[in-house]
Amino acid sequence: MEILANLQLILFSMPIVSFTVLGVFILLKPVAVINRRWYLAVVIPLLLANLLALIETNLGNNYSLAADWQFWLVVVVDIAMLIGSILVFRGFLIFGLTGSEIMEIMKQNFEAKQIVSRLHAGEKKSILGTPSRAIILTIEDQDTEREIWITESLGEVILRADSKNGFGLAREAMPELRRLKKPFIFKQHTMGILYIVLAVVLAVFGWIFFFEPRLILVD
Repeated sequence: MEILANLQLILFSMPIVSFTVLGVFILLKPVAVINRRWYLAVVIPLLLANLLALIETNLGNNYSLAADWQFWLVVVVDIAMLIGSILVFRGFLIFGLTGSEIMEIMKQNFEAKQIVSRLHAGEKKSILGTPSRAIILTIEDQDTEREIWITESLGEVILRADSKNGFGLAREAMPELRRLKKPFIFKQHTMGILYIVLAVVLAVFGWIFFFEPRLILVD
């Protein structure tokens, strides 16, 4: 029981640390590029901590896990949420540049490599089917076309691609974006404050409902 309590403390601490690190990174870098897969460092520990809490409850009450339908329901839901998170958290978040600036830089990067590309405005749908206005960069490579696009929402510039190869091409341009020197514009980095606030809120509620009961158990 003590081992389970310690594991849960570690797992629940990881999202707090992740939100704090992301927030500080966004606020410190004039151009901050974040792989959206980093958000899995928030989601996965919470899912595992939830599962361990249920195991702890069953063991404390001497219930059999194999016969507990609630445990298996949580396992199925956690797996579904993990798969959904992997599908949703694709692409890059970029702070400090507008969508138009990013696409112009990427287009120049591809042209320098003699890759044909064209830039145009359009519309893209999220995984939930919600349409959004987008800046689309269409890349022509060996008689095939791949698309990289940018949408802007709530101060975030999100860059995604329509295929693994398209994502690979986009990733090649990220080092150049990271090396850009430009003045720090605070309004393009306010999301960093939100992440730090989320970390504080998670820490406060976590202490009340999660950390304190388990620290008592460990003691």
